[in-house]
This record gives sequence, structure tokens and C-alpha cells, in this order.
Amino acid sequence: MKTLKWLTGIWAALLICIIVCDSKSELLYTICYDTKHNASYEIKEKVQDVYNDLVSGVHSDSYVIMVMNNLDHFEFAKDIKAEWKNNQLYIVQGNGKGSEIHGTLETYSVCVPKVQPRSFLQEIFSGF
Repeated sequence: MKTLKWLTGIWAALLICIIVCDSKSELLYTICYDTKHNASYEIKEKVQDVYNDLVSGVHSDSYVIMVMNNLDHFEFAKDIKAEWKNNQLYIVQGNGKGSEIHGTLETYSVCVPKVQPRSFLQEIFSGF
């Protein structure tokens, strides 16, 4: 009976470890817009662009550190303030009492195929 309890405890610990380790580390953000100005798309895209620039070439374990240490990069306009609280990036435009959006910051990578030079035979027979 005692070994059954030990095996059940070990099995539960492994199950919890698998669930925790399998979860993705995502960077959440919230943007609170001003009541007077509502350029939601432009600000959201600029926040995403700044994030991509910051984490470019950085290992995914360091994304949070890069954002936390470079909050001033997200303050790209004089009426925008950025802060880090509750493991989330908060962007506030103006008074911040307008609409509010939530999302996940994503990294984009673009794969450009390598252009192969034309062979001598292709150039000869391309005129036909």
C-alpha cells in the first residue's frame, strides 16, 4: 500500500511537470487607448514591430528580459507610456480610458528562397 502511494505521487508529479513544461511562454500585452484619439491599428502594429526588432536574434528564453529592460522603446510617441506589471506589457495612450485590446506578441520570421542562377543550357534554349 505504501509503494502504491509513492508510485501515485511520482506519477502525479510527472504529469504536472509535463503539463507545465509543455506550456508555451507567450508575451501578453494590453493597449489602453485615449478617449479622444483611437489609432488602434497603427499603435498595435508599431508595438509588434518594436517587439520584433527587440527580440530579433535573441533566444526565446530572453524575450521577457528584453522587453522588461527596453520599455522606453515602446514609448514611440509622446502620449504613449509603457510599463511591465503582472507579467504583461501595458501600453497606455493618453488618458487610457478609451477602448482596450489584449493580445499576444509574436515573432515573425521571413524565409526568402535562395535564387539559383540560370545555367548555360537554360539561357541557350530560353529563346525557343
